[in-house]
Amino acid sequence: MKMCSVKGCKRRAVYTTKGVCRRHYDRLPRRREYAKKYKKTWGYRKYNKDYCKKKRLDQKFKKQQEKYRQQPEVKRHKREYYNQPKWKGYMKRYARTPKSRKKQREFRRKIKTIIITHYGGNPPRCACCGEGHFEFLCIDHINGDGAEHRRKIGKTGGIQFYLWLIKNKFPTGFRVLCDNCNNSLGRYGYCPHRRRGGNERDKTRRIY
Repeated sequence: MKMCSVKGCKRRAVYTTKGVCRRHYDRLPRRREYAKKYKKTWGYRKYNKDYCKKKRLDQKFKKQQEKYRQQPEVKRHKREYYNQPKWKGYMKRYARTPKSRKKQREFRRKIKTIIITHYGGNPPRCACCGEGHFEFLCIDHINGDGAEHRRKIGKTGGIQFYLWLIKNKFPTGFRVLCDNCNNSLGRYGYCPHRRRGGNERDKTRRIY
């Protein structure tokens, strides 16, 4: 039988990984911070029970809150409140602050990473020339009807289009291309990498 590793303690070590008894386990730094946070005694059984009770109450409150937010009257009031001129002016001023711009950049990069990784693999690559730099990659419509499709769904492109793809559970008909290949297909209807024997390695060859 393993005994508690604390000097002077002759109790059995209940927690063998820590090598301490129940009394000294409750006095470990992490357990002490937990007890202070919830203002409970160090008794393991007591504040473990209170924690479970608090967790159940939090889950119940979240369900009630979500149900309340889905009510039509609450949604209407929210729209009216955020459409006020004073609120719109505040949001414009806040959007220009360095802190807000940094968060927006991080959010856009996160969403683009999800989309590019899903359609281009991990690590993502251009489907035409094999370009792997993340900054050069974008989404392309395989059928070439990108402008028509964006007008149909009411999205201009960029982050709004990426969010639409996530919301619609990543529909088919899209692929990852680099900016060069995508622009060439849009302007000339072909890509030099795929015309007249062009391949992935012949990146310097220019065919008009």
